[in-house]
Parts: sequence; C-alpha cells; structure tokens
Amino acid sequence: MIETTDVGPALDARLDGLAPLPPEHYLAAGRRARRTRRRRRAGGALGLVAAGVLVASQLLPLGSGPERAREHRPDVVASGGVVAPRSLSDLRVEAGTGRIDTFSTDEIPSWAQEYGNHGPAAIAPDGRLWIAPEAAVVRSIADPVGAGGAAAGVAHSYAIEVKWQAPARDGAGSPSTSPLEGTDGTFWWAGFQDAGSTATYGSLDDPDRWTSDFALWAENETASVLDQPRFADRLVHFADDTSKVLVAQPGVEIVRQRTDVDTGNREQYARQSVAEVRIDGHTYFVLADGRRSGHAFYEPFEGGVVVRDFADFVRFVAAGTSE
Repeated sequence: MIETTDVGPALDARLDGLAPLPPEHYLAAGRRARRTRRRRRAGGALGLVAAGVLVASQLLPLGSGPERAREHRPDVVASGGVVAPRSLSDLRVEAGTGRIDTFSTDEIPSWAQEYGNHGPAAIAPDGRLWIAPEAAVVRSIADPVGAGGAAAGVAHSYAIEVKWQAPARDGAGSPSTSPLEGTDGTFWWAGFQDAGSTATYGSLDDPDRWTSDFALWAENETASVLDQPRFADRLVHFADDTSKVLVAQPGVEIVRQRTDVDTGNREQYARQSVAEVRIDGHTYFVLADGRRSGHAFYEPFEGGVVVRDFADFVRFVAAGTSE
C-alpha cells in the first residue's frame, strides 16, 4: 500500500491563514463549497516543475493611480518543458499565468483581505487576477466556467496551481513564513466573481488529494458553481434509491465493486459501496454513500495517486479519516 501521512491538522493550520469567504456565496443556488480533509500519500505533491526555479518580478507599466503604480508582475515557476499527462478535461492549461491578466503588489490590498488574512490569489474589483507577493504561479486556466458562466451570473473565473507559503505568526507574534508540513507548498486555487460583485469566492485544495489532474480538478470545482454534475456523479450511481449495487454511467466501465464496506470512523450510512472504474483509459476508485432510501453521494480517487489498486482502496476506506 502506498504510504500515507496525516496532514489534516497542518492543512487546517494553513487554511486558518486564508481569508474566510462570505457565507452568502456558499449558500447561493447550485453552489457547494465543502472543505474536505483527506489523508494523502507521503511526498505526494506534483513533480511537474523544478522546485524553486522562479522568474524574477518585473515592473508593469505605471498606471494613472497610486495603486496601479505599485503593481508588478507576479512570480511564476519555470516549467522546464515538462508535459503533464493527458487530462480527462478539455479545459486549456497554460504555463505560468498564461493569457490571464495578472498582477501582484508588495502590500496586500484591502479587497484581498478579510480580518487581516489573505490567500494565494484574489480577483480584483476590476476583474483582474491578483497574486499574493509570497506566491508563484505554476500553471493556470483562464475562465474555467466558459460560456456557461454568464447564465450562472459569473463575470470572472480563474484556476491556478501555485507555490505558496502563507504568512504566519511565530510565537513572538512576528510575521514568518513556513511551508505546509508534508508538502512542497503547492496548492490548487479556483476563484470566481459574480457580475455586479467585487467579492471573490472559491476553493483552495491540496494537489493529489483525489486526483493529479489539475484541469479535471478545476472542472470539478466549476461544476458546483454552474450547478452541473461533479466528476464522481459522472462515473457511477446506485441502481435505484434503495440499492447498494453501483451502475456505471455512459462511457464508464465498472471493473469490480463491493457493497457493505467497512468505512472506519467516516460518517456511517445505510448504503456504503466501493468500485473500481475505467474511463477513457484512466482508473478511478469511488466511495459511494447513500441513506437507506434516496439521497446518495460519491467520492472519486485516482488510481496510482491516492491508492494503488482495489484492495488498497478497500483498506484506505476502512482506515477512515484523520478527523
């Protein structure tokens, strides 16, 4: 079995430094924002770039206002020509900040903060993407909501892979910076801004928590905003409202499955099944939970990323969560 390490507490500590997001954004129709802590494999951060190779910031042309005059280009991480594996998503991933209109500032703008905290990125009131001065962008996706964004009321959307060491406070109360224990400081961030609003809402996640496919992760986050089926819902579903047997969605093959599995200290449900599936040449494992009748939900895990094979996945599920 692939070794795992418990980074839940460390991730929580890091997320404590992230600006809280207004609750009304999470409660908006068709949006689900659920921060889930999972065990991840040791050293599981993506090995797609040469760590620590940063492009120095360059000054942008000065604007007319004092804030624009203090802007500069954000740091990016050199990709070294490494090509990511084929994605299950059609979203276009670009190196660095790609086509996105981005900027950074040495000081944190007030609109990027809440209660004095900030994340690796935020959407500025004018719709541009601001990158925190301590962050460096690895890859990006411009407008992941695409054409469906307008109908959903989304004016601006971005997704980035970023190396970020969030400012923290040491025991003496002085600012300090330290990487998340057990990772190389790489995060995935997706942000959205509604038409007529200047607030940013979205999510921050740990790469490899359930997939190594950055574009697929971004598409999955976008599905919640657009009120569309998430990736796991496109893989399998229970045969009916009371069945424990899983049925494949179109284009998906169920390799094997098991019902009534041990889920350790996870929340318990009347129906708990697992399956190994194949989709377009990729292997995923699914944990399916359902009430005795009706409501059900599904969690995907990429094969070879979180677990090695079906037996490994059964053990992973039985080990429960770190909470």
